[in-house]
Amino acid sequence: MSMMFHKNRASSHTSKQTLQFLKKENLNFIDSDEWMPKSPDAGPMDFGNWESLNAVYRSVTITLL
Repeated sequence: MSMMFHKNRASSHTSKQTLQFLKKENLNFIDSDEWMPKSPDAGPMDFGNWESLNAVYRSVTITLL
């Protein structure tokens, strides 16, 4: 099985320890500079699923506040 990790600019992904570990373990990763920004193919949760969930929650009226 082949896997590839996606790193974004989160501090836990960019720390020296993380970068050293990735290199030492020879793990494949896509750096944030190589990632396609604002692409539905790259981040389906951002473009498809979250929008569907938001539509459901926008239609709900909250009465217990």
